[in-house]
Amino acid sequence: MQKMPFEDNSFDGIWSVSSILHILKLHIPKKDVINVLKEFNRILKPKGIVYFLLHKGNFEGFRKKDSYKGYSRYFTDYLEGEFANYLEKSGFKLLESFNKDLKSNKSGITHTWINVFAIKN
Repeated sequence: MQKMPFEDNSFDGIWSVSSILHILKLHIPKKDVINVLKEFNRILKPKGIVYFLLHKGNFEGFRKKDSYKGYSRYFTDYLEGEFANYLEKSGFKLLESFNKDLKSNKSGITHTWINVFAIKN
């Protein structure tokens, strides 16, 4: 996600649900998230909108669960102010951010997720 094969100003919006927090074999640690956000900014048209759904917390690393069938998945959790700061450094303006508790269908565990809407400056 740090180098996407799209021309500048190609899209009106980006929908990023759990994409920033983990990808099975390619993870995006916090040290690289600004580069990813800048790439999102590059491919968005002026005033383009981006939506993120992020796992709320302070954890960064691999988690192993029975539902992953022996594999580990990389997670990068965020706090609201922390992610808003990354957005600002990447050329976005925060429009709205709110928390939502969602219960997993598989595990029955409730996690807090941050919903974020931002606009390209």
